[in-house]
Amino acid sequence: AVTAISINSTSHKTTYNFTESLNVSGLTIEVTGDDGTTKTVNVTSSMISGFNPLELGTQTLTITYGGCTTTFDIEVIEE
Repeated sequence: AVTAISINSTSHKTTYNFTESLNVSGLTIEVTGDDGTTKTVNVTSSMISGFNPLELGTQTLTITYGGCTTTFDIEVIEE
């Protein structure tokens, strides 16, 4: 079972233009299991909630994996 997840990438996109699609390229999480092992998992768009490309400003997105969640902030700006 998964006991914790955390973002472990720095190259993922955090600034979006108004109406731009979500881009999870380069976004990875570290997954910790109940046996103490960790692994890196590539995030897919289906794991993310809270993204609204029609809302300007800072948004907090939630990543859900194995029943655990973590969050990260993005910014939506006008072009």
